[in-house]
Amino acid sequence: MLVGRRVGRIAALLASALVAVACGSGDDGRSTIAVRGDASTIQEAVDRADPGDLVLIEPGTYREQVVVETDGIVIRGVDRNEVILDGDDELFDGFLVVADGVAVENLTVRNYRQNGVIFTGT
Repeated sequence: MLVGRRVGRIAALLASALVAVACGSGDDGRSTIAVRGDASTIQEAVDRADPGDLVLIEPGTYREQVVVETDGIVIRGVDRNEVILDGDDELFDGFLVVADGVAVENLTVRNYRQNGVIFTGT
């Protein structure tokens, strides 16, 4: 029983540390830019990001096309079922990534005329 408590405490400490790292700026200069907290749109957050930054998208439906020109950023939804990029069958691409080392993860992209997410060199 004592071992179970220790494991639980260790797991809680690790979870707290991960949350602290994911939600703030560290000594390495990397930042988290929250959509709807720090920026009103995904595009605004992406435009503000520097290499190594995390763009964290809060739940909601976003109707926009996002062009990513900054290398080495991570664009992450907080819940793949609750963060939705929707083109309303009118916009051409959800994410157009023209930068290196970019990750787009944990979100839903739907109803775009061409591509949900496209990585291209031009």
